[in-house]
Formats: sequence, C-alpha cells, structure tokens
Amino acid sequence: MTKLREEVAVTGIFLKRASYHAQDGPRTAPEIIANMPEWKPPAVATTQSTRYGLTAGWVWPTVGAALGLAIVFVAIAYWFSIRNERQGRGVANPRLVAADFRGLNVGPSTAEVLQRME
Repeated sequence: MTKLREEVAVTGIFLKRASYHAQDGPRTAPEIIANMPEWKPPAVATTQSTRYGLTAGWVWPTVGAALGLAIVFVAIAYWFSIRNERQGRGVANPRLVAADFRGLNVGPSTAEVLQRME
C-alpha cells in the first residue's frame, strides 16, 4: 500500500467512540455519521509560463540552440564569400576592366533627344 497523506474535511455528527479488534488487540475510533469527505488538494503554484510549458528549464537550451544555429549560418556564409572571392567571382570580369570604352558612341543622350523634340 502507498502512504497517502492528504487533507480532507468531513462534516458530520460524532456519535461515540467505537471499539474494534485489531491484530495487536482492541482499539477505539470515533464513530461519525457524515456524507462524503471533501478532499482539499495541495495548492500548486501555476503561472502563465508553466501553463504554456515555458519554464526556466527550456529557456537556456533554446537560446543556446538558436545561438549555435546563428553561428553556423554566419560561418557558412563567410566560407562561401571567401570561396567566391578566391575563384574571382567577387571581382569584375578582367576582359571588361581591360576594355576601352572612351571612343564608343552609344547613342544620343537624353539632353540631345529633348532638344530635337523642341
């Protein structure tokens, strides 16, 4: 059997002390006429955070996991940027840099087109 210790309230009428035979001899107990006992459960402190499962035990592991993921994503982005720079993807194409566009006439400028329209 389990050792159960809970608070109960019993409202009734005390009649007498009744005697009964136990294994170790005769005993007495109060005889009460009453309805059902009223159980008083122990008060449990409930807060908003425990109601939704947000206890202190979840906060630090969640923050640590988020910080770890952020560090991993930053490291991967940094690694890809270094890799692209080494392969020349971060710099302009060398053929375009070496090209000379000074003598190239693309077309009339906006000012010239507006002067013609007048």
